[in-house]
Amino acid sequence: MCSDRELRYKLKSKEFVELLDKDAKEFSIPDGVTRIGDGAFRGCSSLESLAIPAGVTSIGDRAFLGCSSLSSLTLPPSVTSIGDWAFSDCSSLSSLAIPPSVTSIGTGAFFGCSSLSSLIIPSSVTGIGDNAFFGCSSLSSFAIPPSVTSIGDYAFFGCSSLSSLTIPPSVTNIGDWAFSECFSLSSLAIPSSVIMIGIGAFAYCSSLTRIEVDETNPNYCSIDGALFTKDQTTLILCARGRTAYSVPSSVTCIGDLAFSGCHCLSSLEIPSSVVSIGDRAFSDCLSLSSLAIPSGVTGIGDDAFEDCPKLTLRVPKGSYAEEYAEENEIKYETF
Repeated sequence: MCSDRELRYKLKSKEFVELLDKDAKEFSIPDGVTRIGDGAFRGCSSLESLAIPAGVTSIGDRAFLGCSSLSSLTLPPSVTSIGDWAFSDCSSLSSLAIPPSVTSIGTGAFFGCSSLSSLIIPSSVTGIGDNAFFGCSSLSSFAIPPSVTSIGDYAFFGCSSLSSLTIPPSVTNIGDWAFSECFSLSSLAIPSSVIMIGIGAFAYCSSLTRIEVDETNPNYCSIDGALFTKDQTTLILCARGRTAYSVPSSVTCIGDLAFSGCHCLSSLEIPSSVVSIGDRAFSDCLSLSSLAIPSGVTGIGDDAFEDCPKLTLRVPKGSYAEEYAEENEIKYETF
């Protein structure tokens, strides 16, 4: 055990193991340290200022988790790796520049950093981990560097101030729920490189009025601002800002969450070509009062019409849709 101006801490060789005085307001990590250990400053909720010396190359998992008073931090250019949940719940951290030596951002690295409004990620980073910026509700704009190939599950979930987003042509995979609940995001352009978009990747983006897909994309396309599979048989996502929409006649499947959270949607037409409706496909369509389900529909997913307070389904008599409505206690009328 060592001390710095009466603050007690633990070192093990060149690793800073733990700050023992959890109520410390400021601290300087000693020179010679090359690694900040797992959980080293975890729960130091009074820590406002921290000096990290040159030579530190690694920041461990949960190293600063819950340092809720830490408002600014400078990472030295020697840092090459940032561990999982490293700055999670640092709710006062408002800006951060990640040095160009870092190649990946770990799972939950900035989870719950609700004051983070300025962030610079260098072109050395190739992957953004699951939950990396979950709940960073002050982040209004963000430049994903052209080196990034994958965006993890829930990576930007709940970044409610994010109004501008550019996905570079290096990205191939966008994870499940990656940008869900980005309420300020109004438009979206998906490059040709993206070959996988996860479930709910852009769900509940209530200001999203248009989605565009590069015409050379092999797996996806856009029609009238909505997202489809390349063969146009599955409707993946309808932009949330619409008040009326007619599903194209090429569609056989309405995907999971396709219209979920379309609060303004009051008029919708489903063509006779549709045979299946996914989980939560129309959940939270608060303004939708009537919807006709074609006779050819033979599958409807779980909670497909959940939280649609005004909705009355119109279903063919004796159809699967009538049976579904009856079993799930959904208001309906037959035709």
